[in-house]
Amino acid sequence: MGRIYRKFRGGLFASLAAVLLMLTAGTLPSLALDEENVGNLSRALVLGSPVEFADALEALSARGNSDAAAAMILALRYKTTGNTAVRDALRMLTGHDGEDWFDWMVWQEQNPDVRPHESFAELKLELFERIDTNFLRFFPDMQTVEKMRIRFEEVTWGGVQVDGIPSLDNPTLISAGEADYLLDDDLVFGVEINGDARAYPLRIMGWHEM
Repeated sequence: MGRIYRKFRGGLFASLAAVLLMLTAGTLPSLALDEENVGNLSRALVLGSPVEFADALEALSARGNSDAAAAMILALRYKTTGNTAVRDALRMLTGHDGEDWFDWMVWQEQNPDVRPHESFAELKLELFERIDTNFLRFFPDMQTVEKMRIRFEEVTWGGVQVDGIPSLDNPTLISAGEADYLLDDDLVFGVEINGDARAYPLRIMGWHEM
């Protein structure tokens, strides 16, 4: 993979400077890269070493296509360094002035016309697999991703592994008088079936993501 990046390094600093100058004039050039190279660079941006990350960000920025934005937003969340450079690149490619990863996720949701590069789904699947191989239970193949009604770039990791939040199976039930942990204004879900009335506190259900 390093050979791919070295192909671009020679003139990229000059190319990026030209991009910035032309952006101020209202035009944005496109640096020609074949589809495989864009995929490799996107992967290096999110999963590569610091040197690979820097080279990939430089090349994708100089390419001038907003289809790299989704991969850059992933990098904002999962790379521990280089966030300022990624934000600058995103602003240059999209014209949006976002700050953190969450801001850019909201922007992405509001701009469905900005489609990610065709390599993005495979990159995100690899990222999820690295976090927890059990995620592949939900995304076993590319065909599953392509049939989803939700845009894959909007699907995000909740911060725990699969089943990291335990399911609420057969919870212990107590009488209303014993529920002294509830506040007067706590919301509950009330259910009555055949005279059996129960209340399920919203904050407990929410904690278990139900």
